[in-house]
Amino acid sequence: MKLSGCRFQTDNGSEFVGSWQAKADSAFTRAVQSVPGLQHLTIPPGAHTYQSDVETVHRLIEDEFYEVETFQSREDFFAKAATYLLWFNVARKNSYKGHRTPWQIIHKRDPNIKPQIATLPPIMLDEFYRNMMTSNTKGGYDVVPYP
Repeated sequence: MKLSGCRFQTDNGSEFVGSWQAKADSAFTRAVQSVPGLQHLTIPPGAHTYQSDVETVHRLIEDEFYEVETFQSREDFFAKAATYLLWFNVARKNSYKGHRTPWQIIHKRDPNIKPQIATLPPIMLDEFYRNMMTSNTKGGYDVVPYP
């Protein structure tokens, strides 16, 4: 799959950019941009409306998934999360988006996007990050080693 021109857009939180005084890219930015074709972009400072779709999705997931479901195990959580995300992306229409699903919105924007994009499973970012680190990299007290 070609990712040329794809991007991760985040706010300016320290989890994404590190310190506001940083002179170099954060570990998050380097990890994203280590994938050929991906870019990490941040919204302009103070542009809170840029996050409105993300914040809406977080609220919906909280209300429709976390408040409703119970989980018996890690595997149970990931199975239910994958099912919910598939339903959310392909079947759940959003009245604020013209009664369209996320898949319908993205497919209209680019008809060449393959439908498998809507079936990407959830991942545990902490585990993903740990797997990127080399075994000989050592961190210090409250300091995370770089990948």
